[in-house]
Parts: sequence; structure tokens; C-alpha cells
Amino acid sequence: MILIFTIGFSVPLVLFGEKLFCSHGGNRDNKFSHSIWKDYLAGTIFIFFTNMSNAILRAEGDVKRAMYAITFGSVLNYDFRYHFYLHHGDSRCRCCLDTILSLGVSTIININ
Repeated sequence: MILIFTIGFSVPLVLFGEKLFCSHGGNRDNKFSHSIWKDYLAGTIFIFFTNMSNAILRAEGDVKRAMYAITFGSVLNYDFRYHFYLHHGDSRCRCCLDTILSLGVSTIININ
């Protein structure tokens, strides 16, 4: 059920993301912000799945595993951000891939 909702919300954002980006004042000529926008939209499946699975785990009473996943994801995001900044500088890679990767790992923890 979570996966269906997540895919149902993420796919339209990816398909109509450019129109949404331009309607909110974004400019196609700014390649940096446009590429970050596209990467974040591609990572929305991890964002929604992680948040919803953490909420369901907490509601069912399995608070320990949800808190482990949240804590591990935040520490991993900090480490990835530091790693990407050192090795890639101020690039598109540092801005969004660290967040998407840490949420993906946190999602894997919640699935098990």
C-alpha cells in the first residue's frame, strides 16, 4: 500500500516536474537548479517511502527500529555530505545525492 501511494505520487512529479519548476519561477537556463530539482524529484520515492514506513512503524509500536532508521539515516546523510563535499566540491552531486543515498539506505532498514 505504501509503495503504491509512493509511486502514485512520485511518477507525476517526475513527469510534470519541468512544468512545475517553471511555473514556480524557475528558469530552464539555470542548469544547476534545474538539475537539482530533477534529482530531488527522482528521489521522492525514497523520501515518501521512508517517512511513511517510519510513521507506520511508530504507530504499530515498533519505535526502536524506526528510531534506529531515522538516526542511522541522519548520521549517514552527514557523512555522505562531508564525503561528497571533499571529493566533488560544490557540484550538483554534493547537493542532492547525499540525501537521496542516505534515505535509500534508511528505506532498506525499514523494509527488513
